[in-house]
Amino acid sequence: MIRNSMFLTKVLGISPKLVIHVGADKGQDRTEYISVGAKKIIWCEADPVNVTYLRSKYPEDSVWSGIIWSRDNEVIEFHIMPNRAESSAIRPINVDEISPAEVISLNTLTLDRIMADEVIPHQSLLTIDVQGAELEVLNGAPSTLSRVGYAVIEIALTSQGYEITPTEEEIFSILKPLGFRRSIARYSHDEAYKDQLFVRTNLIRNYFIIFLDFAFDKFMKFRHLLLHHHLPKRHYSCRKCDA
Repeated sequence: MIRNSMFLTKVLGISPKLVIHVGADKGQDRTEYISVGAKKIIWCEADPVNVTYLRSKYPEDSVWSGIIWSRDNEVIEFHIMPNRAESSAIRPINVDEISPAEVISLNTLTLDRIMADEVIPHQSLLTIDVQGAELEVLNGAPSTLSRVGYAVIEIALTSQGYEITPTEEEIFSILKPLGFRRSIARYSHDEAYKDQLFVRTNLIRNYFIIFLDFAFDKFMKFRHLLLHHHLPKRHYSCRKCDA
């Protein structure tokens, strides 16, 4: 979702000055964060290799090392997968078959601890991509969640091979009491997961965002039809063109 920065800022009016990204990997979204107007980026990453990379590549950003969790100061296992982007503090279902490249022990810390002394403008964005540990992150972040305006959470729609796969309803049950509403979503090519936007705003503002996204989707599909002579299922993903 964040990859279309012009749509977020020019159409939806979402322009966060602060971005908090939990599960940073190698900071692939940084260019888009800057494009939407971010003045400060805070990366949270467990994989020590990625932490070293982020600190070297983006010395102007804040980088926190450790497993973002529901409790501070615990030591738990982190499973580093051959594709490091799929690494997780949640144990793989068939660990012997999947064979993580490495299992290491890391300290935990909560997002509220990290953000305790930070000024968080309402127009701030929290991104969470943690391969099954979403509930743990959210349960350790009530204060942070009560201050940010937007959250983008990757939600698995099918099992991704981890022992825990939080549902959208479980995630929303934590966010709803803090004033968040479900808004628009973007699905992966194989529909195995989606990036769901949650907004902490009034009902009318959220309906406006949903309506603009609906209108934009119809316009872009019609444009795709004119250019390629077929309709895509979603304007941002066309299996026929990508095949």
